[in-house]
Amino acid sequence: MNHHPLFRQTVSISAAVLALSLSACSKSPDPAGSGTSVPSISEVVEGALPTSLKVVTANNLLRSSNDFSPRALPTCTNGQADSGNLQDEVYCRLFAVGPIQVLSLTESADDRLASLGESAVPGTSSCLDSLTEITTFSFPSPLNATAFGTAKYNCKDQLTDTTYAAFGKEASSDGTSTIWWVQESGQSSTQFDNSQSNTWVMTANEAGEVQTAEGYVVISPDVGACSNPAICTGTTIQASTMVLHALADKAAATVEMAVTGDNIGFCAVHLKASATQIYIHAQPGSGDGNCGAAQELCLSAETYTTDPAGCAALKASTQLSVLNRSAWSSAANGGPTNAVGASSLPGTSTTVNFWEFVNLAPTTLADVPSVN
Repeated sequence: MNHHPLFRQTVSISAAVLALSLSACSKSPDPAGSGTSVPSISEVVEGALPTSLKVVTANNLLRSSNDFSPRALPTCTNGQADSGNLQDEVYCRLFAVGPIQVLSLTESADDRLASLGESAVPGTSSCLDSLTEITTFSFPSPLNATAFGTAKYNCKDQLTDTTYAAFGKEASSDGTSTIWWVQESGQSSTQFDNSQSNTWVMTANEAGEVQTAEGYVVISPDVGACSNPAICTGTTIQASTMVLHALADKAAATVEMAVTGDNIGFCAVHLKASATQIYIHAQPGSGDGNCGAAQELCLSAETYTTDPAGCAALKASTQLSVLNRSAWSSAANGGPTNAVGASSLPGTSTTVNFWEFVNLAPTTLADVPSVN
């Protein structure tokens, strides 16, 4: 089922995502003389995750809950599961440690956005007086045409052409909710020459509590000359690359993710987690740049072990399209190696152009005023 509730801007605007555990992080406006409190993406996502995926690690210092998992954790080495089984690989890659750990990626965006919010003072910062619509985003084809629709930003803080943060907020037409748009792009602290971007829309209720959030996280590495002739020649991808689409809902206590990329442990993953179950549909990598056979798992959200009851209802409730990657070969770009095979995870699918999210250009925010 291909449904993007947040990115469809309806008249009443009711879509949103994950729950902010700390309601103070989403309240608006702030008293005169203080900055604007921008919602935290990480706290929203973490608040909607089931207990078995809430684990404190060196790269995942969860800030809003002490409700962590008591289960025995899989052993992860350099972001990979020692066991090699699918559920441990998904856990180690996305929720434990390593360069694509979801909360680590969003926390770096939160820091930039919080700093921008502190500088945006109601009554002083003129950028708060208007909203600038943005309709073109740094998403690969065909996502750029379908994924996000229109975002609206008040203020930005732009250090370079590719390093910036921006936020905007607007009351819904019926006055019952507030829509927040946030975007951040910059150098990844966990990768080589990778850049990462976060583009999210969140909805807060009348009390200022964020209820839902939907967003895209993109890791885009540089492509350059191979530095290790023992493993490659010519032009090669320097490190992991990924597109992740996430949707979380506080009231339903669910998180859904669709992921594709290269050097991330799998070719494509579609995951939905509730308070009781975790459904995983994934196509692992085969180790030679191609993709293995698709696998489906149903796990207990409490123990992260196989749930014999199955996940038929959870699977049927998925809202996001599967993300698959197209094939790519560096032979067309000056080198004979580093071929990447297409993924083919079954389901309602969107195939993204692999070359485009490897060499993704930043979203243009030239018309959004800088904070003053």
